Amino acid sequence: MTGRFEEAIAGFKRAVKLDPASPETHIYLGGFGYYLEGHFDEAIAQADKVLSAWPTLENAELFAFVGWVYALSGRQEDARNILNRMLDSRAKRYVDPSLIGAPYAGLREKDKAFERLTKAYRKHAGQIVWIKVDPWIKNLRSDPRY
Repeated sequence: MTGRFEEAIAGFKRAVKLDPASPETHIYLGGFGYYLEGHFDEAIAQADKVLSAWPTLENAELFAFVGWVYALSGRQEDARNILNRMLDSRAKRYVDPSLIGAPYAGLREKDKAFERLTKAYRKHAGQIVWIKVDPWIKNLRSDPRY
């Protein structure tokens, strides 16, 4: 969150070595590390790895990362598939609305992203605490609604 992406990459690589079976470490390496540092191919590889290694995974935070990375990398259809999985999973469990906003922000669908962020704010959703520093919604900060 502080923009020290090389340090983040090194830390996430250590975490992956400690627990290679953790989907979180792979997607954080890809989303908060590689993608934000500009290593897009590596970020996509990590997102793909998570989905292939854990195909039945239903974790909204991980979907938000993967959907955001796919959207910003030009894989619009893949991003929408992830977003649809997130929306569908709401029938089974609570999904923080701000997490759904991340893929929308990546897809440049600002109205839908703000709709989710507003809902998260009104519900006092847990992830909303990151709104000032969250890189997922960086492209929304210049909008007056932010």
